[in-house]
Amino acid sequence: MILTRKGLRGDLLDKAVTAITSDRRLWVDTMVAEEWGLPASHPSPFREAFATFGAFGACGFLPLFPFLLQGGDMQGMFVTSIFLTGFAFTAVAVLKGLILESFPVRSGITTLVTGGIAAGLAFAVGTILRVWLG
Repeated sequence: MILTRKGLRGDLLDKAVTAITSDRRLWVDTMVAEEWGLPASHPSPFREAFATFGAFGACGFLPLFPFLLQGGDMQGMFVTSIFLTGFAFTAVAVLKGLILESFPVRSGITTLVTGGIAAGLAFAVGTILRVWLG
C-alpha cells in the first residue's frame, strides 16, 4: 500500500516489494519511516542519554533556583519556583509539539495542566503526611 501510494504499479511494484521485504532491516526501516513517520536513523545511545540527562538537569534545576538565592522570603521563593516549574513544563511540551509536528500550544497547555495537577497532589500528600507524622 505504501509503494502503491507512491505510484508504483504492476511488475515494478512486485519487484520493489520483493526487494524491500527480502532485507529485514530495510523492511523495518521502511515501515517505521513510511507508516509511523519516524526517522529510520538509529542515534547513538550515549548521545541520547546525554541529551536526556542535560534536559532533565536543566528543567529539574529551575524549580530549585529561587531557593539558592540568599535573602528571599520563603513564600516568594515558593511562588517563583511554581512559576519556573510551570514554564519548564510548558517549554518542554511546546518543544515536543514542534518536533513531532503536532499542536505545540495544545501540547503545552495539556502538559502544564497535567504537571500542575501532579505537583498539587504531591504537595497535598506532603502536607497531609507532615501533619499526621509531625
